Amino acid sequence: MNNALYTNMSFYNYGNDSFGSALLAGLATYAIVVFAIAILIIVSKWKLYKKAGEPGWAAIIPYYNLYVECKIAGKKVVFWILLGCTILSGILSSLTAGTAGTTGGLAGSALILFVTSIVTLVCAIIKNIGLAKNFGKSGGFAVGLFFLPVIFFPILAFSKSTQYVGGYGDAPARYINGYGYNSNGPVPPQFINQQPYGQQPQYGQQPQQGQPQYGQAPQYGQQPQYGQAPQQDQNNF
Repeated sequence: MNNALYTNMSFYNYGNDSFGSALLAGLATYAIVVFAIAILIIVSKWKLYKKAGEPGWAAIIPYYNLYVECKIAGKKVVFWILLGCTILSGILSSLTAGTAGTTGGLAGSALILFVTSIVTLVCAIIKNIGLAKNFGKSGGFAVGLFFLPVIFFPILAFSKSTQYVGGYGDAPARYINGYGYNSNGPVPPQFINQQPYGQQPQYGQQPQQGQPQYGQAPQYGQQPQYGQAPQQDQNNF
């Protein structure tokens, strides 16, 4: 009987050890996956911020990274709403802490949690729509940013064909003029429909003001186009 009892206890201990080892292995795997996802999102946002002309290191600063992200999305008001909700919920939670054990205290805490959750959800949707629009994407891409940020943020960050264009919300528009210079702000009239430097106008198209026509020598002080020899000064003859 003692041998049977010892055998049962040994099997029980072996089962506990196996379960504990499996649980620790599962928790370790989960922690590694969460850490890898967090690193991927931080690196993606670092690259994303730099694409939009903001400091990349802002991705690792709490609250400031949210401000920069809302600024890129053209919705800086969203940041102030979220910050106000955080402060207000903290104040209300401290006021209701003395009545935590009562029915009124529980109801008040639940109401605060519900309201802040709804506001946070709506602000996140608005922010993601602004991010998608200012990077030239559609509203469907904003859905991906909301539900699968680990996939769609790296797409925005590392895709060479995706550039920050701005112009949505209060984000200034970014334009590329004929000389390849990027700038934030409204598009100046002289850069609208401007021919790139050294490019001939198309057939039937008038050259822009200040550009020499095909076969015409550049004026005094004007650089010749690529492949065009400068005209000698006639006063030298």
